[in-house]
This record gives sequence, C-alpha cells and structure tokens, in this order.
Amino acid sequence: MKLKNSSLYYWLANILCLISAAYFFWKVLPCITTAKEIVFATVCILTMVASCICFVLYVDAKRNEKEKIG
Repeated sequence: MKLKNSSLYYWLANILCLISAAYFFWKVLPCITTAKEIVFATVCILTMVASCICFVLYVDAKRNEKEKIG
C-alpha cells in the first residue's frame, strides 16, 4: 500500500485510541446496564479497533518508505 502522508495515520490512531479509551473507562464501563450503554461500549471498542488498523497502516507505510529509500 502506497501512502504519501503516513504520519496522518499515526496521529489519527493516537487520537482515536485516546478518546475511545478515556470515554470507555470513564463513562461506559462503570454503568453497563442497559442496551444504550452496550451500544456505546461497542462503539468504543470498534473505535479502538479502528485505531489499531490505522496504526498498522502507519507501520506498513513507514516500512514501505524505508524500503523505497534504502
């Protein structure tokens, strides 16, 4: 995968992970009792998964940049 601006994925991954983890542990985890909280917990977990995917894309792009240079 060829990406021009790989640092975008790095910052996107960091921001998504911090926001979703903070919200998950502060608001959702202590009070999972209704379907609404289960939906919020699922959204937070999916956001954390999306941040992991962004981080993998970042690492892959950096590796491709190093192979292109060297």
